Amino acid sequence: SPGPGGAPRGPEVAEDVAAFLSFVCFGDHSRAQMCVLRDGVRQLGLSESAPSALLEACRRHCCPVEAALDAIDREAGGFGDGLDGDVFYWAAGNPRRQEVENGSLRTRLERCRAELQAGAVAYITELSRDHKTHHELTGEYCRSLVCKDVKDCAGGSLPMWDRGHCFIGSEGVGSCMHMDQAWWSNVGKNFLGYKLVAVWGPAEVGFALESCGGEMFRKPLTAKQREVLLQAARIALLGPGDVASFSGGLPHITVVVGDTLNLTGYESIVNWHPRNAALLLRGAERPEEPGVLKRSRLKGLLDDIIEAVEFCRRSTGQRPPAPPAVAGPPGGETVEALQ
Repeated sequence: SPGPGGAPRGPEVAEDVAAFLSFVCFGDHSRAQMCVLRDGVRQLGLSESAPSALLEACRRHCCPVEAALDAIDREAGGFGDGLDGDVFYWAAGNPRRQEVENGSLRTRLERCRAELQAGAVAYITELSRDHKTHHELTGEYCRSLVCKDVKDCAGGSLPMWDRGHCFIGSEGVGSCMHMDQAWWSNVGKNFLGYKLVAVWGPAEVGFALESCGGEMFRKPLTAKQREVLLQAARIALLGPGDVASFSGGLPHITVVVGDTLNLTGYESIVNWHPRNAALLLRGAERPEEPGVLKRSRLKGLLDDIIEAVEFCRRSTGQRPPAPPAVAGPPGGETVEALQ
């Protein structure tokens, strides 16, 4: 819930890597908790994890469309890989996004240029390789552009840990008010630029979504958006190199601020805290509709989680495995209690 006087509170700032990974792997995220590790990209050894061609493209350009096209030309995904992702734009004065569909990523980016010339702004989401390749650290078959993730820093095992995708945006764009397609948690690596993140608590879900669901919180905010923003439980400003974790199973928004492009990589997790598992299962009860994970994929996700938990049970007994880099559950709880 909001802090004293009704104002949103800032995130918990981790003292060190161990405290941050403890929040990621064992913490309760279900009540809009958020944890930030300042300069986390460097502290976690991730400074060289994003493709240099992608980083350079984002530094060279002030438009996300041009940066993405440059990254394709520079073969950021590897030889001959054209990259893949989603292309969204907001027409001038419209708080709701539209998607450029059909065709290769290059084709969609080139079509989006016409919208930008008419005053629109664009956001490139879910950016990944066009083709799966073997991950250089683990050998797993994936499309991730990033060669090392927080997943690799933590070690150990979680019920679910997906390597995720990258997002490129300029000032005033980001994620509209939404809840994720599955109610898991997120780990965001803010490689370049600045980004605001706001999360609403369980008591504000209905009010937030009914008031501003699907809207982008761009300047100037409407009166209703200002009212809703004041009810956010947590608001954080992520600077270059910061890493953050929060639940995607609650209403949240992001918005890029500042003159430079923002590049963020997101991972998706389900950790060992039972309240986060309960939130995931509540989300799984939603009817299938736009913005909700399809039933076939949801069943696969839950089957994979059950298999991962059973594997850990067989390997370690009743204790979830504590990753070696982690200080232990936050708040002093025992691993057994969380299980």
